[in-house]
Parts: sequence; structure tokens; C-alpha cells
Amino acid sequence: MNRALKDLPKPSSHWFYGEAHHFFNRETVFQTMEKMSEEFNGLWKGKTGPVIERMFITKVKYAKEILNTAEPKDSFGYSFLKLWLGDGLLLSYGPKWFRNRRLLTPAFHFDILKPYTKLYSDCANALVAKWQARLENGDGNQIELHDDISLMTLDSLLKCIFGLHTECQNEKVEHPYLQAVQRVTYLLIQRFVNPILLSPFIYYLTPNSWSYLYNIHKLHSFTRKVIKERQALLKAKPDYTKHRRYLDFIDILLSARDENGKGLSDQEIADEVDTFMFEGHDTTAAGISFALYNLAKYPEIQEKCREEVMEVLGESDTVSWNDLSKLTYLTKTLKESLRVSPPVPSIQREITEERVLSNGMRLEKGVAIFLSIYCLHRDPDVWENPGKFDPERHAKKGDKDAFSFVPFSAGPRNCIGQNFALNEMKATIAIILKNFVLKEVEGFKPKPSMQITLKSLNGLPILIEPVA
Repeated sequence: MNRALKDLPKPSSHWFYGEAHHFFNRETVFQTMEKMSEEFNGLWKGKTGPVIERMFITKVKYAKEILNTAEPKDSFGYSFLKLWLGDGLLLSYGPKWFRNRRLLTPAFHFDILKPYTKLYSDCANALVAKWQARLENGDGNQIELHDDISLMTLDSLLKCIFGLHTECQNEKVEHPYLQAVQRVTYLLIQRFVNPILLSPFIYYLTPNSWSYLYNIHKLHSFTRKVIKERQALLKAKPDYTKHRRYLDFIDILLSARDENGKGLSDQEIADEVDTFMFEGHDTTAAGISFALYNLAKYPEIQEKCREEVMEVLGESDTVSWNDLSKLTYLTKTLKESLRVSPPVPSIQREITEERVLSNGMRLEKGVAIFLSIYCLHRDPDVWENPGKFDPERHAKKGDKDAFSFVPFSAGPRNCIGQNFALNEMKATIAIILKNFVLKEVEGFKPKPSMQITLKSLNGLPILIEPVA
């Protein structure tokens, strides 16, 4: 046992599963986490299996002391992602992380992001046309949000990262990239919660591992193919980027240079593309999907957002860069949705040098930490009546601890693409609200599940009606 954790309380333990058995029921994971947070005052320990022990943090006052550092992801917890995402910004640390973070930061400068708003609008309008056709064809007005929104965010990323204009939103068969992402994330969670499968020796003898490796190959084949095509194009036409209205993410990766004139290697480019495809697609889809569901759940808030959208957009069916800053109430509503339904429910860190918390606890090198964003966003010490959906919580800047609202993490290792994601979410939701009234499905209640990104085990359906 790590000496730093020996005095921490813990829930009841199983001889083999450790404390992991408390989270086997995927329908009650969040309720269990909240219950433990209250019981142990936001700080406790637990094992996932007979050996692997970590500290659980669910209170803002403790989380801020970890998030405010550049400590890397938990080397064990995130090691399962390594085969897929390689050494991109999400998983790298130390000098490599600092160098590549510095090289990639210009890719998310406002001047780069501005032209993307037109692409967000194009993708959102393609979704609107798809839903309108569904209503006109008499196919019913019930929509499964995550399916359609995932395709839309994939469409958007393909345009913004690679400059690829596809018809993936209208394909009859599910896009192979989307299929592979969903399968890989499901298998990763299945492995993480089952101590028997934590051993690589055992895992790679199971059918799950064969499916995992097959789908990883599909994902890599897709991204490598597009990267090679762009490299060949730039080699044949060196002035290609000079005559474009905007730069794709891959153009910036291929042209990035550090202070010594050295660029990213082919492997580094592939790792960053895989990382951004994963983080920019699935997390954004979850954020938009739950925001639309919450708008359907709270019709008065929805109507107030729609009135603002109509006033800002007028007759236009495109959200401009300047429009984004005018959608103030929609922004507050989106932030509240990200609070109650964080797209990434938890993150993990690993202590690389000894630290002392404000409560006097000494953390030794190697301590693994599990941070529940879901619980931080419900910390009653920070959020009054945390169960209430109230956009006005976000009306004033600076009235709450900066680490109380962390849908994109916080501190030095915050999400580099958070402005990209927020802009896409706002533009998409605005265009949908301009065209449709969203309503709840009677009797439906989602069953949120703590996967890599937030999912509902029983889907996320809503009803749509054309705006009168």
C-alpha cells in the first residue's frame, strides 16, 4: 500500500475486486460516486482489483490542487488508450508534451477558428435537412440524438481536420470510423472495470482483445490514409495552403516548427490526428446530445434560447463568428448542461513528484488519482442546490472557484481544443433551435453511464416538431 493513502477511508472491499465491485452496475455508477463523496467528504481510496490502488477526489477544494499542475494522466489507467492514441497531447508528458503543446497551440488561435463557423453551420444544416426529410416522409418525429449528432460531429471534424467533404450524415450504413470508435470505447470500459482483464497476458487471449485490435487497425488505417494523401498533395503543390481560405488542422500539423526548425514526425502527426479525432468527435457529440435533451426537458429555457437565436440570426441559416458572442443566454444554458452532463465524467492523474495537499496529506511519487468531474460539478460546497438546472449560475464571471466548472479539465493540461468544441456546440444548437421545437419522449428517463465519454445506456431520444 502506498503510504500516502494508508490513512484514507475506503468503502467495503472484495478480496479480489477490491472496491471496483461497487461500480459494476453501470446504471448506478454516478449515484454510487455521489454517495461515497458525501460519506467520505470528497477524498477516499479504492482498488480496481487486488493490487491497483488510487485516490478518489470528488471535492473542488482538493481537485484544484491537482488540476493546477501539469501532472500527466495516470500511466496505468490511460495505458489502454496508448495503442489507439499513441503519444499525442492527451497521453504524453514532460518535455515532449510541453514542446508539442506549444507547437499545436497556434492551431486553435481565433484567426484559425473563425472560418470553421461556416463549416459548423454547413454540417448542422445538413442535419436539419435530414430531420426535415424524415418528417416529410412520415418516418416519425422521434430522434435518437447520439446517433445523428455523432455523425454530424464526425462530418464536421472531417471537414475541419482534413478538408474532406463527405456525405457521411446521409449514408444508409453507419460510417466505419464511427462504428470502430464506438466499439473501441465500449471494449476499453469493459476492460477497465474488470480486474481479470487488466493483465495484458490474459486480455490478449480473449475475443474482446481481437475485436479491439481489429477496430484499432480500422481507425489507424483511416487516419493514415488521409495523412498520406495530404502529404503527397503538399509535396506536389508546395503553395497549396497559400491559396486557401482557411487551413485544415492537418495543414498546421504538417507545417508546425519549433524554435530549432524541427517539425513533427510522421508518427507524432498521426498520434495528434488520432487524439483530436477522438476528443473532438465523441466528446463534442456527447455535449451537444445532452444539451439538446436538457433543452427538451426544460421547454421554458428552450424557448428563451430560441428567441435569442431568432434575434441574432434573423433570416440567416448560418452562424457567423460575430454571432457566437451574441448568443449569451444560449451560452449560459450550454454551460449549465455541461455542468450537469459533463461529456467527460472523470479524468485521472499520476503524481510524478512529491506534493503536499492543503490538508497536510503528503502525496508520494506514483500515486494515481481519480477525479470525478461529475461530482465536482455537484459539489454542494460550491454549487447551491446542485440538482437544479439553472443557466443563470453562469451569469457572472469570477463568482465561483475557477476549478468548480471543468468540463474541459483545467490548469496547464486543460483541453487545447475547448474553444473549437464550444463554438461547434453553440453553432449547432442555435441552428437546430431555429428550425425545430424539441420535446421530451413521455415516460423516458436516461440512464447516464460513466464510459470514456458520457453515454445513456437506454439511448437519448427526443421528439422534434418544425418551428411554426
